[in-house]
Amino acid sequence: MSAAAGAGAVLAAALLAGGILWLSSRPERPKPWNSKAIIATFDYPDTEGIPKTVVLDYTLENKSDLDYRMPKKDQLKINGLLKRENSLIAEGGAISIDEDENFLPAKHRRTFRIHLDFPVDAGLGPEPQTKEDYRRRQRIIANVLKEKLPNLNGFVIFDTMQRYEIVFPNGWDNIGLK
Repeated sequence: MSAAAGAGAVLAAALLAGGILWLSSRPERPKPWNSKAIIATFDYPDTEGIPKTVVLDYTLENKSDLDYRMPKKDQLKINGLLKRENSLIAEGGAISIDEDENFLPAKHRRTFRIHLDFPVDAGLGPEPQTKEDYRRRQRIIANVLKEKLPNLNGFVIFDTMQRYEIVFPNGWDNIGLK
């Protein structure tokens, strides 16, 4: 009887050790995407270069207690957001960000620019001089985006190393048609 109890204890210990080894050898689950640490707010549309292409200015806010250092562009996944399909579309080189290091201290804000390889051929007129000139130009650019890219609903950047998801919402739809 004691031999059976000893064999049972050895078998139980072997099963327990095997179970622990099996659990420890399983790949670690990735942590979920954090979409609340860095928040993007749309500021205004603008243009740059010749020919004029669209740039979209945002404010990034670091809501976390940790400093955030965004990796270089080649380490990020940048996608467009589509309205109708409610899905992502790969950037394919049409969307870019500045190559500069983007450092955002904890609990701070900073400006951020998304560049679209999308020409604006509408009559922008001369370079703006007054606030009203700037507003007029912003309305023209917003109208071009609404007309030519009606399915574009913003952008998302995935920082795959830190598992941050930063959503850049469509704000040009809210710029008046005046």
